[in-house]
Amino acid sequence: MYILLIIIGIIGLGGLVFIISSKLHSLSLIDVEKATPKSKKVKEAIIASRFKRILDEKSQKSKTFFKNFSENFKHHFDKTVDKLMQLEAKSSEVLNTKVDNLNSAPVKEKSKLAELLEEAQKLSKEADWKLAEGKYIEAIKLDQKNVEAYMGLGRLYAGNNKTNEARQIFEFLLKLKVESPELYLDIANLAWEENNLDEAKIYYLKALSVDGTRAIARINLGLIFTELGDKVSAAQQFKAALELDNKNPRYLDLLVESSIQIGEEELAAHALNSLEQANPENEKIKEFKKRIRKMGSQKVYT
Repeated sequence: MYILLIIIGIIGLGGLVFIISSKLHSLSLIDVEKATPKSKKVKEAIIASRFKRILDEKSQKSKTFFKNFSENFKHHFDKTVDKLMQLEAKSSEVLNTKVDNLNSAPVKEKSKLAELLEEAQKLSKEADWKLAEGKYIEAIKLDQKNVEAYMGLGRLYAGNNKTNEARQIFEFLLKLKVESPELYLDIANLAWEENNLDEAKIYYLKALSVDGTRAIARINLGLIFTELGDKVSAAQQFKAALELDNKNPRYLDLLVESSIQIGEEELAAHALNSLEQANPENEKIKEFKKRIRKMGSQKVYT
């Protein structure tokens, strides 16, 4: 009897162990099957989030340069901003762009482009600013690489005291590596208007490094040196300007004044003789003579 009960007990215990083992195995399979898709989804979410962040960073970098530009011209450019972004991506193709770059447009568009630029320049001279602005923008939409159109629009804004808009355009051209004395002069003039004399000096010098025959750059640079207290450098620039245009009354007037200030009696007297011939009605001539006499010269004026 006892043996029978023991056998039955062993069989029952074995069955219980089998049932529990089966349940545990089933539970294990269920947990694994449930956990795998869940961790997979989490992993995919992490990857997707990381990919989105990378895309956002890339997108932000490409748009940073145009942020201010597009804000200032939003009401004018509309879809042109997108075209400008495409232009930035292709800027390596136009590193050697010159001011005269009508050839960048397809042949069939050249005549239309030239017509728009001619009309814009004419309207600018007639002070019809709004229509001129529209023509320049049309030209830019037609040829996003056209430096002449950007230059014209920048000068238009500068002439209307829209210095922020003008600066955005000129800086955009600098990003394209456009090397032009006209561009450097425009930036220098703009900086001078903003009373940024150091920047103005840098860009006048840049303009002269490209084309040393720009007398107006010499004169403006001399005036800036005068404001900065460097009278010797100012006189040198005025003298250099006169070598390019030796009968200009204004240049002669400036050279006489600066020569007197630095004590260059001979240079002042020579410049004053030239000034008398070029503009005998200049009211400052008598005063200049008195000041030169005080420097000790009695040879020319008695």
